[in-house]
Amino acid sequence: MSIQNYSDQELLLKTKNLIREEQKLLSVILSHLEVIERRRLYCDLGYSSLFDYCLKELRYSEQQAWRRINSMRVIKKLPELKHNVDDGTLSLSNVNLASSLFKDAKINSREKQLEIFEEIKNTTKQECEEKIFELKRDYGVL
Repeated sequence: MSIQNYSDQELLLKTKNLIREEQKLLSVILSHLEVIERRRLYCDLGYSSLFDYCLKELRYSEQQAWRRINSMRVIKKLPELKHNVDDGTLSLSNVNLASSLFKDAKINSREKQLEIFEEIKNTTKQECEEKIFELKRDYGVL
């Protein structure tokens, strides 16, 4: 059936369901990238890095590739976050914003990182940016 024939309610419900599927698919893609990196499969194809592979083979933009690779590496270190990416309570943008805080403020404690992720769950990108800005100021990074 064409989407033009959906009732308003059907269209809204199907769109919401597609978003949930997209979130789960993103998590699967991140898992695939993790295994591709671990096996260094991009080398077999002549690429110098996973980033290069994502740009040239997968046709991601630089920002899309970087956000996915960085998020994949964060989730590799903190596998508890996988469920949050699956269900949409953590977006790639927010994972990457928190990651920049950890790097800038030298936050290496796993417990502290998980605590910060808990604080930014279910926030919009703007809300997360405000929280990260506040934390950077608290950590003396700004």
